Amino acid sequence: MEGKSELERYKELLKRVDMLEKKEESKIKELDDADDEELEEKINQWHRDFNAERDEIRRLMKEYSESSSSKK
Repeated sequence: MEGKSELERYKELLKRVDMLEKKEESKIKELDDADDEELEEKINQWHRDFNAERDEIRRLMKEYSESSSSKK
């Protein structure tokens, strides 16, 4: 069961990375359509969202790595 749990956590990480990449593509298209003032705010918000999601993925990867190495 423990191996399955690790695999599920790893798959969840991969899914989140994929979702982040798709969000990035979507935001780029959205930014292309914005005017200058709106564009600046959208870029700033996108950076905040991206950084928060990236930090969460890094935290989960570190947690996964630590749990994997402690079992060896």
